Amino acid sequence: MFSKAKERRAALCLVAAVAACLVVLGGALHAGRAYGDEAAATDGSASLDVTYSLSRGKTGSDVASATDASSSDTSTSDDVATAKARTVALVTDVSKLGTDDATVEDGGTSFSSIAFGGIDAAKVQVRYKRGSADWTDRVAGDADQANANGSVSCIQLKLDSEAAEKYSIVYRVHVADAGWLGWTADGETAGSEKDGAVVDDVEIMLVAKDNSEALTSFLGSQEAKAHVEADDSTGSDSKADTSEGEKSEGVSSAAKVNAVALTSTTSQVQASVSYRAHVQNIGWQASVSDGATAGTTGKSLRVEALSMSLSGVSGSIRYRAHVQNVGWQDWQSDGQTSGTTGRSLRVEAVQIELTGDVASDYDVYYRTHVQNRGWTSWVKNGATSGTTGQSLRIEAVQVLLVKHGQAIPTGDGADYTKRATTTYTSPTIIYQSHVQNVGWQTEVSNGTTAGTTGKSLRLEALKVAVAGVNGGVQYNAYVQGTGWQGLRSDGAVAGTEGSGLRLEAIQVQITGDVASSYDVYYRVHVSDIGWMAWAKDGETAGTVGLGRRIEAVQIVLVKKGSAAPSSSDQKVSYPSVETPTVSYATSALNGDWQTAVSNGATSGTTGKSLSVERFRAQLSSVSGFGGIKYQVSTDGENWSSAAINGADAGTKGTALKAVRLSLTGDAEKYYDVWYRVHVSNVGWLGWTRSGSDAGTNVSSNSIEAVEVIVKLKGSDAPGSTVRPFAYVDQLNGYDISSHQAGIDVSKVSGDFVFIKATQGTWYKNQLSSKGYDYAAWADKALASGKLVGFYHYAEGGDPIKEADYFYDAIKAYKGRAVVALDWEQTSNKLFGTGFDVQWCKKFLDRIATLMDARPLIYMSKSVTRKYDWSTVATSYPLWVAQYANNKTTGYNSNPWTDSYSYGAWASPTIFQYSENGRVDGYSADLDLDLFYGTRSAWISLQ
Repeated sequence: MFSKAKERRAALCLVAAVAACLVVLGGALHAGRAYGDEAAATDGSASLDVTYSLSRGKTGSDVASATDASSSDTSTSDDVATAKARTVALVTDVSKLGTDDATVEDGGTSFSSIAFGGIDAAKVQVRYKRGSADWTDRVAGDADQANANGSVSCIQLKLDSEAAEKYSIVYRVHVADAGWLGWTADGETAGSEKDGAVVDDVEIMLVAKDNSEALTSFLGSQEAKAHVEADDSTGSDSKADTSEGEKSEGVSSAAKVNAVALTSTTSQVQASVSYRAHVQNIGWQASVSDGATAGTTGKSLRVEALSMSLSGVSGSIRYRAHVQNVGWQDWQSDGQTSGTTGRSLRVEAVQIELTGDVASDYDVYYRTHVQNRGWTSWVKNGATSGTTGQSLRIEAVQVLLVKHGQAIPTGDGADYTKRATTTYTSPTIIYQSHVQNVGWQTEVSNGTTAGTTGKSLRLEALKVAVAGVNGGVQYNAYVQGTGWQGLRSDGAVAGTEGSGLRLEAIQVQITGDVASSYDVYYRVHVSDIGWMAWAKDGETAGTVGLGRRIEAVQIVLVKKGSAAPSSSDQKVSYPSVETPTVSYATSALNGDWQTAVSNGATSGTTGKSLSVERFRAQLSSVSGFGGIKYQVSTDGENWSSAAINGADAGTKGTALKAVRLSLTGDAEKYYDVWYRVHVSNVGWLGWTRSGSDAGTNVSSNSIEAVEVIVKLKGSDAPGSTVRPFAYVDQLNGYDISSHQAGIDVSKVSGDFVFIKATQGTWYKNQLSSKGYDYAAWADKALASGKLVGFYHYAEGGDPIKEADYFYDAIKAYKGRAVVALDWEQTSNKLFGTGFDVQWCKKFLDRIATLMDARPLIYMSKSVTRKYDWSTVATSYPLWVAQYANNKTTGYNSNPWTDSYSYGAWASPTIFQYSENGRVDGYSADLDLDLFYGTRSAWISLQ
């Protein structure tokens, strides 16, 4: 076709124009359409423009005026200090805040209102509680608060509905002489209702909603309360969670009484374990306790000895170390040294256990940081942590006491002791997910969603544990590029951290006593699918081999005999997708059924001249996923009704000439069924797939054997795809343009000729004085008995206008010629831009309507796999180009092709196999084409 000689001697290269714009905080990535109406630009803003200041002895209107007049982030006024409510992209920016931007006054001067300024002041909504008075009505931030009286004790801040779609407003207050209270957000109360408490400052931030999970986790981790009620407990341990730099000097006892009670629930656990490590080049470190790290990480220093002790409980702790060149030492206990000092020998493994009364109420959990491996999973009660026989040093250790019935540790030990640990009185399953761009989320339990939905973020790792019952849990993860990892248990990490690999499937099963009374149900939210059905007790949940990410997971324990969890929002009726197995069988003419075979094996015979008379197939997959249907033909043209899932197709005593197979249900969404047949007097034909014809219509030939296999969509064909159907007539032909000026189509041998008619909206292949005229060539070809086709060379302008231009040129041949769209790179401004499929579909739909015909689309074979052409392939046949070499050749009934697929098409309708063809009637090079079909099949496309 156009400029082929130069273009096709080189490998076809798609030029992708990719534009990316990274915009922080409200920006947008957008592109206009390449044709037709322009896409609306996405409206985005860099951040909200909000400032705020506190009224200390001035009216609200005075403060507002000062705020609006300020052109900088802070004012130096003695009475009004203006701060910028900065917008941050990451919640870590909030967590690092101190008082650098705050305006805390020595002496604790209270304020009566907050004045908001800036362009977006009206988007903030505020209400106050002043002492014992009722809450005020909520007003916009730019409202006049001139009549505000009394000292503010509590505030609530919100954003209006429009701003709240993109941002959270996050804030905290400062209590005089006690310090900053905890952060809160979006209309929650911040402040103190205790008598005498003086709230003297506020700090406000805006956090992008893209990080809502991280913000939720951050707010949940606050040790300081954001709101202190009047009846909150007080005492010597009650204080705001403040650093030394945040406290006023000379804190009075009265101020301490009025501060926030922050006693963690973990402080109620009476037992505590303390331990210390003797480290290379350091010696004995200071003692740590309750999950803190003893030793070092990231310094390649060995632990050489350990010592441990208990407090607050009756009983003992004993421990022993596996030491380099020594092996397991004897047990030591209650402060004694295990390991060695002064000998430079590494500790390689440890075992720790409780004895006496403490063992009846507590488990001891521990983990070690091992050379080149990092932190091990948590083990308990005498199990080995570390390695033996591998010459790897322990570099650090963490130890925890966990009361029976409490959640077991699944992450950092120190973090575990900071968290409120609930005592579970009934069996509970607890799980935690590691999410792309987020990291480890907060633990959840009993069916709560872990992960995210609607954000296209992959789940990368998972930890699962059970509490409140004797027993455990095991789980397995199918990881991108790795496959099934192998079982993990009781809080160990399944998946990966920091590798950017998605989880694709999981299996979960409970062990021990809990398994006798409960089942574990779990389901996953998968990209492009949504929530799948619940899996149970070790079944697979997710996808295997599809390359789809798990985005969220839910796990729940259900008492045996009780109803399964609700499935009202699931998108598919099956818990997992794995490549299904297809089994199939044939019976020879007047013979018995052969034993069924599967996955590409041969059913039938070759070299024995035994024709197949019947065929059946079965798809092995989960219920509701889909099945297989198939048709047979005894003449290659007329087809039986479809048989489904194991039913017999064919008639005893009559040989089969052709078969068609296709998948049904959701199996069809993800997989193709490929098949080929062995035909008498011909041999094995090419592979085809998904409803296409395989076989022959030659009366003297019949099917002798069949092979079938199921493969993931987009996969390469199992083998050659040349000639899946042996027609009585295959039509030979050629295509021409102005390059063949002067050709006499009536004298050139061939069954058909394809003629270039138009290009873009400006060119017609018609200049008689130069020896080319598409209409004259068509008339002469038809008069000589040849079949005719016209093609349009696309330039990537408006597809409707190009289609109309093509139609206007060839409408006189409606019903007498096949039509085609030529989609290739030269002179096509849209080729390879990503709009290829959309453009071609619009053109083809338009010309199909105008010509009342089925147009073909022409492209190189590699282009069929460059994009998902399925919306085109379902309606429009393929004219494909691929050359074995540049040698001169004549017509070829079996041209070469590689084993790669044709993308969304099972096989081509026309194959262009050479641009160096030489045939009778013309002395120069021609493009040679093979039409897989009869004259009647050609005419059916006109």
